[in-house]
Amino acid sequence: MKNTWQKALCVLLAFTMLFSFSAISFAEDTDTPDTEAEELTEEVTEEIPGVPVPVIYVGGRQDYIYANGKDPEAGTYLTASLPEGAMGEIIDAAGKELFNGILKNDWDSFCDILYNAISEYFAPVALDEKGNVTNTTGYDCLKKETLNDEAIEGLYGLHDYEFVYDWRLDPCANAVELASFIKAVKAATASEKVDIVASGMGYSTVLAYLAQCGYADLEACMIYGAGLNGSDTVGALFSGDLMIDDDALNRYIQENLSDTDIVLGLSQYAADLVISNGFADSLFNLTTRIYKQIYTKVLPRILMDSFGTMPGYWSLVGDEYYETAKEISFSGKSAGEQEEAPDYSVLIKKLDHFHYNILNNAKELLDGAIKDGVKLYNVVKYGKQIMPLSANADKTSDGINLLESSSLGATAAKLGEKLTEEYIAGKAAAPDGKFLSPDGEVDASTGYLPMHTWYIKNLPQASEPEIVNIMLEKILAFDGYTTVFDLEEYSQFLVCSNDADRMENLTETGVITPSVKDELEELIGFDSPTGIIKKIFSIVAELVDMMRYFIDIFRSGELFA
Repeated sequence: MKNTWQKALCVLLAFTMLFSFSAISFAEDTDTPDTEAEELTEEVTEEIPGVPVPVIYVGGRQDYIYANGKDPEAGTYLTASLPEGAMGEIIDAAGKELFNGILKNDWDSFCDILYNAISEYFAPVALDEKGNVTNTTGYDCLKKETLNDEAIEGLYGLHDYEFVYDWRLDPCANAVELASFIKAVKAATASEKVDIVASGMGYSTVLAYLAQCGYADLEACMIYGAGLNGSDTVGALFSGDLMIDDDALNRYIQENLSDTDIVLGLSQYAADLVISNGFADSLFNLTTRIYKQIYTKVLPRILMDSFGTMPGYWSLVGDEYYETAKEISFSGKSAGEQEEAPDYSVLIKKLDHFHYNILNNAKELLDGAIKDGVKLYNVVKYGKQIMPLSANADKTSDGINLLESSSLGATAAKLGEKLTEEYIAGKAAAPDGKFLSPDGEVDASTGYLPMHTWYIKNLPQASEPEIVNIMLEKILAFDGYTTVFDLEEYSQFLVCSNDADRMENLTETGVITPSVKDELEELIGFDSPTGIIKKIFSIVAELVDMMRYFIDIFRSGELFA
C-alpha cells in the first residue's frame, strides 16, 4: 500500500539524493583537513623515519580556494560542497516547483531556480572560456619565495617540500611550475635528484611533467590514491552516464553519511525502511524521472559555469567518457542556450592535448620512467563504494577512483564479495598466486607493477593519515628498488580501521582487529546493523507505520467493508 506519507518520503529522498549528488560529485581528491591530520598524528607513536632524498609532494584538490590568492586572510570559497545552510535555501526556493514538475511534467521553472541557486555558489571559482583565472582567486599566497634545506640528520620528511599549485588549471601549465620548483629544491638541498609523490589529482600534473620534462631529475616517483587512466566519478558526471541503483544508494548512505550527523543517521534509516519494505521501485522511478530533467536542463549548464571550465577536472575524465562529455558540455546548450555560446576552442585544445597526448599514454610514460632508472611505486586505496549513481557502483574503489583504474588492471571481486572459488584455486597453483589478497578479493598480478604496488583496504580517497605517511617514507627510504616483499610490517595488502588511525597487514578475515572504540561504535552507531540506537528508531518507526496503516484503512472505510 503506497499511502501519502510513503509517497512524500520517496519525493524527499529523491530530492535529497539529487542535491547530495551535486556536492558528492565535486569532492574529488580532497586533502585531509589540518585539524584531522593533527589528531591522527597524536595517535601515532612511531617516529617517521625520513628519506635520504628530498621529497616533493604534489597533493590533490584542496577543500578551498582563496578569494584573494595573494591574501589568505581575505576569506575562502568552499568548493567541495555547498556552504552550510545553502541546501535549505535551495529547497525552500525550488520545493514548490519540484511538485509542479512531478504533477504537471513541467520542469522549466524548477530547473531555472536550481541552476541559478547552485551556480551562484560556484561561480566565483569558475574559469573563463579559455580555462584561465579572471578574478583574484588562487593560491599564490601559499607559495614560498625562498626554499631552505629541511634535512634533519640527513633525512627529509614527506611534506618538507609541498608543491603549491592551482588545481583548476591545465596540468601542462602546472607542470612547468613544477619543473621550476624541482630545480629550486635541488638548489636548496644540493641534491642531484628528488623523489616525487603524486597524490590524487596531483597525478595529472606529475604525468604532464613526465611528458614535458622527462625523468632526469627523479630518483623515485610514487603515485598515491589516483586513477591512472581517469576517475569514473568525474567521467560519469561530465558525460551524463549515470544510473540509479537502490542497493548502492543505501550502502553509500550507510558507509559515508550515517555516522556524521543525527539527521543523516535518520535519513539512512529512512532509506533502509523504504527499500526493505518494497517501496524502492517508486523511489527510484521517481528519482530517475527527476534526474533526466535535472541533467539535460541543469547539470551541463552548472558545470560550464563552474567545474566544466577547469582543465584540472577534465584531466580526470577517462577515454570511456571523454568525447561524450565534450559533446554535452560544449554544444551550446550547456551555456544556458544562449544565442551566442562562448568560444571554447582554446579550452578544448588544452583538454585534447592532455587527454590524447598524456592521459591516454600514461602507461608508456610510466614505463619510460622505469627504463630511465626511476623507482616507480603505486599505493592504491580501495574497499569503498563509488558514488551511488554510477553503473560501476558494485565495484570496489576508494570512493572516487575504481581499483581497476588506480592499479591499471588489477582484478577485483564486486564490492563486499570474493573472487570465485575456481579463480582462487587456479591462482593458488600458479606462480603469481602470491599476488592474491589473503581475503580473496583482489588479484594484483593482473595490475600494473605488481611487485611495486601496495593496496590499502578501507582507506577512502580523501584520507591521508599519518600512519600511511610513515609507510610511504619507509618505502622511499629503502635501499634499492623496494618490492612488496621487502618490508615485513607492510605486506602488499593492508587494511585500515574505519577512522584510519590503525593499519595492519590484511588477513583472511579482511578486517582489522576491532578496538574498544570500534566495538563501542558498533554497539551504539546508526550505521551498525546491531546498534542499540538504530534498533530503538526501528521499533518506533514500525509502530508509527502500523498506526498510519490503520488510520488509512479507517479513513478509506475498508475496516468496515
